[in-house]
Amino acid sequence: MSGRDFWMVHGVARMGAPEPAGAPRHVRCVFGNMIALLSSGHLPDAAELQAAGTEVDAGLAREAAAAQAHTALLTAYALVSDVVPLVYGASVSGPSEALERLGAASAQYARVLDRVSGAVEYTLRLSQVPDGAGGVRSLEDRVEPGRSFLGIRRDRRPVRDVMELARSVCVGAVAAEARAAAREVRDLSARADRALDLALLTPHGSVQALVATAERAGTRAASCGLTLALSGPWPAYGFTHGGGEAGLTLP
Repeated sequence: MSGRDFWMVHGVARMGAPEPAGAPRHVRCVFGNMIALLSSGHLPDAAELQAAGTEVDAGLAREAAAAQAHTALLTAYALVSDVVPLVYGASVSGPSEALERLGAASAQYARVLDRVSGAVEYTLRLSQVPDGAGGVRSLEDRVEPGRSFLGIRRDRRPVRDVMELARSVCVGAVAAEARAAAREVRDLSARADRALDLALLTPHGSVQALVATAERAGTRAASCGLTLALSGPWPAYGFTHGGGEAGLTLP
């Protein structure tokens, strides 16, 4: 067999962390008072792919499955223990190299474990409803029957102003309620179509309150031409270090 065998480093958990039921196949290696989460793999070369008749699409599918397994493993650990996620694709030659490199940064991992202790990450977003999809446009069109075309145009601007004010109030209220349920909040760089984009480090005991907040706020947001999306729980990707959104890099 040609190609290259490798090991992938997924994350770091506390010593004593239980092995989650149903987690993707992995290996646990102890360093200091922490556990490295690893898995092994094989990267085929062009000759292997050709011999196996493997198409490029199949290779991409394997890569996607590996990325999903990485997230699934870290999420499983985040639900039962504290875990520091590493950026997907952190590969080493074997467990010895992984432990050597992780050990050199053990103090950093210990600090991050303390930061995310007892919490998981949720993402809350408010996005504008496109014209024609309800929300803003349907409210703008609520004029009395028989009004002239010029009258409708004249009335639209005040309605838009009211809608903008309503959206602003809604965004502020949702943000305040979400922040109240979280231990720590990162305001992500919102896209043009997003009125709010927050990463929320949420203690396990506050998750139900956050979900209830999102359910209540969703109806209010819809009346202002906004859609609310709450996703999670995730490993604390956004709270590992200085603003990174994909986890720590392997030193």
